[in-house]
Amino acid sequence: MIAKKLTAVLTIIEHIIVMILMAILLITICYATYLMVMGVYNRLMVDNLNAEFMQNPDALQMGLYRTFGSMLTILLGLELIHTIKIYFAKNLVKIESILVISVIAIARHLIQLDFHHTDPMLLMAVALTLFVLLSAYLVLTRWHGFSGKD
Repeated sequence: MIAKKLTAVLTIIEHIIVMILMAILLITICYATYLMVMGVYNRLMVDNLNAEFMQNPDALQMGLYRTFGSMLTILLGLELIHTIKIYFAKNLVKIESILVISVIAIARHLIQLDFHHTDPMLLMAVALTLFVLLSAYLVLTRWHGFSGKD
């Protein structure tokens, strides 16, 4: 009797914590989206007037890397929200979601790496990690019948 009541209280507390995390994540994603839009606007509209920006390929390339990194960060947050929604609805965390989040995070990191100043062993380690994660996702979705759809 007491164990059932305690379990019910813990479940309610767990759901409250998940809702708070989701609210914080939503606010963070909205703010990050706003910052990204303003950054793109500044780069395209304001810096476009500056001829040096368009003539300097390194500045343009760094701007694109930052934009793509920002997009992947927002995508990462959206995938986290999706994972939390599944957890909230079904009370389980799907391993496919964790693998997708990991791949997005590594892809974001790769985009923002400075390949000229990064240790080649680090690049190989990141590549191996990405290969293992993608292989695990492939095994789960193709050979074990997981659909990847929720």
